[in-house]
Amino acid sequence: MIAVLFGVSFTAAGIGAGAIPLAKQIIGLWKAQNLVAVQAQIEKLSLEEHDGETITYQVKAEFSYRYQALGHRSKRINIGGDSNDNIGDYQRDIYRELQRAKDQEQSVTLWVDPDDPDFAVYDRAIRWMRLLFLLPFASLFPAVGIGACWALWKIWRPSAEPVIPVVTAEFALQYQVPLSSLIIAPEQSGALPMGVFAVFWNLLSWPIAGVALFSSHIGNNPLILIAAIFPLVGIGMIVFAVKLWFVRSRIGQPVLVTTRAPEIGLNEWKASICFIPPLGERSGMLRTPQASYPIRIECQCLYEDSSGEDTSTKTLWSLVVDEVQLAHGTSQTSFMVDFPAQLPASGAADGKHKKIIWKLVVRVFDGDLVFPLLLGSD
Repeated sequence: MIAVLFGVSFTAAGIGAGAIPLAKQIIGLWKAQNLVAVQAQIEKLSLEEHDGETITYQVKAEFSYRYQALGHRSKRINIGGDSNDNIGDYQRDIYRELQRAKDQEQSVTLWVDPDDPDFAVYDRAIRWMRLLFLLPFASLFPAVGIGACWALWKIWRPSAEPVIPVVTAEFALQYQVPLSSLIIAPEQSGALPMGVFAVFWNLLSWPIAGVALFSSHIGNNPLILIAAIFPLVGIGMIVFAVKLWFVRSRIGQPVLVTTRAPEIGLNEWKASICFIPPLGERSGMLRTPQASYPIRIECQCLYEDSSGEDTSTKTLWSLVVDEVQLAHGTSQTSFMVDFPAQLPASGAADGKHKKIIWKLVVRVFDGDLVFPLLLGSD
């Protein structure tokens, strides 16, 4: 129930505090094109201060004006909607403009909607800094809330049977392996979660950096330039995520094939890596025309401790099994591993937050394929 409230509250907060004000800004930008100017008198004027974590300001005013021989009144300041904030000096600048006109008993220009003369606004320009400020709230908060609800739905719905690679007769014939072989699929590349995180990071960092850089005086506070680092980090994340996806896409859908499950102390464990499609033979921009490709195969035994705030990993044993050059179009490469008898098997070690991980890491196309190995004890 708490998780449901979390998801719903984040979504509602994003819509109320971000999406709706952002929509008003966009609607105001479209509506401003059809407004006409009229002269108005300032009847009331004040600058309100709201003291919270930071002091925010809001201009309050009331105007009287005539349009087509009829009298009207309006309290609107900005075309995108009015609220208290401290983004730049907008509120105080508008107040000073209006106070000067009021002191000199001058009229001011209002912008009226000819189709709805009761709608009139003093400033028909969009506040771009406020729009940037609203963008993270309008995008990230609903995304977090919807993501939480989706995660709950995935948890509560009946889980489908996992898809386990199997050796078909066609596969056995093509790669010359027995039908009784075991197939191990590689772990996901991590490109999708990295890409999603990069999108969220950029949606948050770019607007904040924009507001910090354009609404502040850099000469008085050069440290504001630090805000530019975060968008640069976001660009780096996107580049890295795209590289992960591109490398894995070039490799295709390789699998690890063996006739026997690996065990502690087992000598000459035989296995093969089958490249589907053959190396370098993807179509279009994913195709690689080299004559050969360097392949590095390494077996690792790791000790992972997640009992603290950060997960730490220690390598207990590693062995470079093979380093070869495979020709373009190679569909399979075989190797053998001797597993030391003195090392622990896969699984929990010294408590539920500590475990032993065995894996086979294959370096190809400047990327790593990681095949998990479940080593039992003999």
